[in-house]
Amino acid sequence: VSSVEIWYVHNLPESENVKRELAKVEQTAHAAVKRNYPDCNVESISAKEVGLESLETWYEGTQAPILVTETFSFETRGGYTTSGNKWEAYSTSVPAEWLRDKYNEFGRDLFSANIRDYLGSLRSDRNINNNIKETAKTKPEMFWVFNNGITALVNGFAATSEDESGLLEISGIAIVNGAQTTGALGSVPEADLARAFVPARFVKCDDPQTVQQIIRYNNSQNKIEAADFRSKDLVQTRLRREFTKIPNVEYAGGRRGGAEDSIKRPKNVLQSYTAGQALAAFHGEPAIAYNQKSKIWQSDAIYSRFFHERTGAQHLLFAYSLLKAVESEKVRLKSLDETDRTKQQSEQWETLRKRGATFLLTSAVAASMETILGRSIADHFSLRFSSKKNLGACLGAWEPIVAIGLSFAQSLSEALSRSNLYNKELVRKHLRDYAMHIQALSKVNSDAFERFAVKVKGD
Repeated sequence: VSSVEIWYVHNLPESENVKRELAKVEQTAHAAVKRNYPDCNVESISAKEVGLESLETWYEGTQAPILVTETFSFETRGGYTTSGNKWEAYSTSVPAEWLRDKYNEFGRDLFSANIRDYLGSLRSDRNINNNIKETAKTKPEMFWVFNNGITALVNGFAATSEDESGLLEISGIAIVNGAQTTGALGSVPEADLARAFVPARFVKCDDPQTVQQIIRYNNSQNKIEAADFRSKDLVQTRLRREFTKIPNVEYAGGRRGGAEDSIKRPKNVLQSYTAGQALAAFHGEPAIAYNQKSKIWQSDAIYSRFFHERTGAQHLLFAYSLLKAVESEKVRLKSLDETDRTKQQSEQWETLRKRGATFLLTSAVAASMETILGRSIADHFSLRFSSKKNLGACLGAWEPIVAIGLSFAQSLSEALSRSNLYNKELVRKHLRDYAMHIQALSKVNSDAFERFAVKVKGD
């Protein structure tokens, strides 16, 4: 058992009074576990109120929303109906200019059931989206036969005729495959699309599990990453929303792309895979962080350990910036000329250059947080900076702590030898020993610890 959650469940609005009472429950339970089971591996004890707000949020998160719910009617070149187990579809062609107009009107909402947004284009022969735009501009009459088309979920459809030109009416639309085609057409002048048509399938399906399979199996043209399929996850959706309130920090949350045609490489962005690694390392799993960065997103069991209801944006930034501060120190040591390194710096470099070392040191510093902060911590997922700092400010806050932590990095060397990083018991022993080293010299470093502690909140 690595975590304990205590839920107070009811069907009324949630309240601040209950939240305060549950905070006391956390502290009482934490003290009882430490007193009665001092050698246990429970890292977090949390209490949560589950009322109307939580239940509604969770329910909405189980749906595959079609955010664009308007009814549309347009001319087609004929089509046909196909049906299967729990689904019905209409295959046809849609005018490229109609698709362009809908994208420019609704933007990213058009891809609400997609695992990705539009990824943008570059002026390059190797860029697929640029080639889509060039085909639409220079060979519009060939667009239908060159392009794979789109697949969209709809709430319903009705065709006036089949096998000949006619009108198609659809209610609601969410493109599950074809975001790149749609986004590319969005930046092509309307006049160039008069003769272009796009192959299209409109699928009606009311079964959530089948919908998820439709989304998964319809996404294979561009490379699919493990994190893509978590992009619509309730936790990632919430985290992306929370990060909009933190200055100068962006978080993709497994979702790639946007609404703009140009491809941007923003600074201060928290990469999805690194975010998962940072959480794994911070919460005592350096082997997972080092060797299973994709599996963090693929495996439900591993994913749910680090991304759940208690994982907030500010805590993720807290853990992410610690890992980045450790990596920054590694880069600094590497940049020093060998003849200029002190004996201690040489030893630190020899430790940090080993595989998995940055993740293990991140775990070690996190394991020492009670000593560093000078207080008991019931739930490590509650730790965060007291003010909303950008990534640079967070790195600056961690620098003196990481510098102190490096002094004991050599004590972790055995856990980095051969395949010892995968020996959980050995790793836990070294993390405990490291925390004892920090504790032994806490008075010497008390000023640095106190300055850091006032910047950190958490229960």
